[in-house]
Amino acid sequence: MSTLREQLFLEFSADALSNLTEEFRGKFMSKKGDRFNIQGVTYEIGSPALRGREIEFEISSKIPEDELKRKRDMTQAKYFNAVKAIVRKGRKKPKSIDMDNIVRETREDVRKERDYVKVTYGYRENELFSEKKVNERIKELSKHPEKQNLPDVPGVSTLGGRVVLITLRDNLLEKARENLQLLIDANNQVRKGLKRGK
Repeated sequence: MSTLREQLFLEFSADALSNLTEEFRGKFMSKKGDRFNIQGVTYEIGSPALRGREIEFEISSKIPEDELKRKRDMTQAKYFNAVKAIVRKGRKKPKSIDMDNIVRETREDVRKERDYVKVTYGYRENELFSEKKVNERIKELSKHPEKQNLPDVPGVSTLGGRVVLITLRDNLLEKARENLQLLIDANNQVRKGLKRGK
């Protein structure tokens, strides 16, 4: 059974990733579920999971099969490997990058199979907040109570506890946004190569 701390970390992590999904669905074309489409590629941000003291989540993008059909020498595996090579060079190294086949039932008689690039990231607590920064924020808020616009959190009565959760949420949002942008840039770069015939 999970502790209150784990439940709260998971809740605030889910809030961060949900906010990121809504941000991108607002900027780009929304699709069914929590997916969104950017320049012909569908993206999805998965739910967070706690693995020990690490928060994990997945970001995926559909491999643009229609574009690949026009290039005889570019297979889905080659496309995946090209995107993977770019993503691996990012500031945060992914835990894994896989090509995943997803089957969706669109109607009773229609099945859609799609290949996706699925990138899994994991962030340890010390990558999302530090005791030093949390203490600095607590001191600042204690000196200027009028700046305290932190939400009430059921089960968390201390200012420190609320600061930790808000810091975790905000930092995870920022890092996940950076990871998503890297995947978007990788797809755009590989697709430009397809258009140039490389």
